Amino acid sequence: YRTNKPVMISPEVIDDNTYLKKAKLNAQEIKKNFTSIQTKGLPSPIIVKIKKDHYEVILGRKRLLAAKLYKLEAIPCFIIDVSEEEILLILAADIRDSKLTNMVELSTVCSRLSQYYGYSQNDLAKLLRVSRPQITNVIRLTNLPDDILLDVSLGKLSFGHAKTLIALPEEMIYQVVRKIYDNNLSVRQTE
Repeated sequence: YRTNKPVMISPEVIDDNTYLKKAKLNAQEIKKNFTSIQTKGLPSPIIVKIKKDHYEVILGRKRLLAAKLYKLEAIPCFIIDVSEEEILLILAADIRDSKLTNMVELSTVCSRLSQYYGYSQNDLAKLLRVSRPQITNVIRLTNLPDDILLDVSLGKLSFGHAKTLIALPEEMIYQVVRKIYDNNLSVRQTE
């Protein structure tokens, strides 16, 4: 099933992307960047798939969150029917082409493609146009505790900071993060 033209759907019946739930979005940033949404509507349709009696967002998470924050009654959506692997590849391409990459999203997508679909780190590096060591670091992010991943998602901790934490035992991760926040440490100082 696929729509050729956007259909209007209530944001309330569109769920977050199953694979990207750990990658939280900053509501304040969304509100700031989508101030015209109330008067002009969404700048472009989002892409969703049917999920039982709801829909699930594939592309356009930020626009969906903005629509929910501003309580829009309906938003334009393209409905597509794709497999899990296709969804992950669509997300990988979107993240690759995005100017503001959420590293937790990228980590989740790469980990899932590797774990469930056999993509090697070299395959992922070619797909995303980055180095293989970069993919190694990206995938290792998923080993961090969820609350630390939340801070990386929201931009409180940088990817560079997160990379320095990956090899540490969990109790030490929290000690170092506290020091990063208390002393406003750079990545180099954290290392």
